[in-house]
Amino acid sequence: MSHQSYGEIHFSYREMQQTYNEVLRQKERIEAFFKDRREVVLLGCGSSFWGALSAYRSFNLYTDKRATAIKAADIAMSPREFEHLFEDPVIIAPSRSGKSRELLDAVEIMRGYYPNLKVLSITQYPENELQKMSDLNLSIPWAKEISICQTRSFSCLYLASITIAGILGSPGLLDDIQSYLNAAPGYYAEAEAKVKGLVDTMESPEIVALGNGIQYGTTVEGAYIILEMAEHLVNYFQTLEYRHGPIVAAGPNTYAFIAATSAENILREDQMALEIKSHGGKVILCGRAAEDGRFDECFTLDSKYPEEIRGLFFVTMMQSVAYHLALKKGIDPDSPGELKQFISY
Repeated sequence: MSHQSYGEIHFSYREMQQTYNEVLRQKERIEAFFKDRREVVLLGCGSSFWGALSAYRSFNLYTDKRATAIKAADIAMSPREFEHLFEDPVIIAPSRSGKSRELLDAVEIMRGYYPNLKVLSITQYPENELQKMSDLNLSIPWAKEISICQTRSFSCLYLASITIAGILGSPGLLDDIQSYLNAAPGYYAEAEAKVKGLVDTMESPEIVALGNGIQYGTTVEGAYIILEMAEHLVNYFQTLEYRHGPIVAAGPNTYAFIAATSAENILREDQMALEIKSHGGKVILCGRAAEDGRFDECFTLDSKYPEEIRGLFFVTMMQSVAYHLALKKGIDPDSPGELKQFISY
């Protein structure tokens, strides 16, 4: 049986390339939009927030902007907390549908607090409400899925956000994104073959996703897609947080997926792997090679790539795990459970 989500995951580099090209085409408008603005708020709900939670760190790292990520629902439900936090902010609002009620409410609330507020939205559905509320909209309609779960659309929204960060402060990041997209077909094919073999070994797996820093948001999204597409309970933690209590639940059925970060953290990640394995668990590393056998599987990337690229790759790998786990459980990955494609009320 052919599933739409298979291509939406395993060939998503094609839509990511279109997204990258479109954001670069808007380079001059983006630069003018952010001129003389120092505060950036990445605002999202659902999966879009987890992408924002990773992307805001890139703005802090590469640009002269002070950035933060906020859940739209927090503003919608606790507005007074946000009345005096900023001086003259710009909002970046990535959204698959542009129709989520809490996101629209949050933008309206922030406009009331900050009369000079500017909003840049990144959306996929035409003529949406968020687009109408925006000062600048980047439309990427090719990224939306036919199936229910958010897969390539997440990758494209996150890639668009970090491409903006690159435009504002890091040509090197832009070069790395293009290099990765050029190499992605090979990486994707190799990763899927390993994923299929790994999922075949799983019996009642207890899955944990571990990540840190720039990759933490993409790590959470990697956990979410397994929960949503495969209807499988999964946990996520900051990498070293896992040892502070949650590791007590690790055992022979544990599959811990670690998002490899920087070279400075190799010893920490390796030690975390040893601790998990001492409980009988299995450890899968994504983002770098490991030669000593302490990991049960490695999904490797060229060491030249920054953490933003590792995050993109981690999400794709976890989407593939979710897809093949759904098939193994007899679940339709295109339409699991009662899941809705997006929430608009």
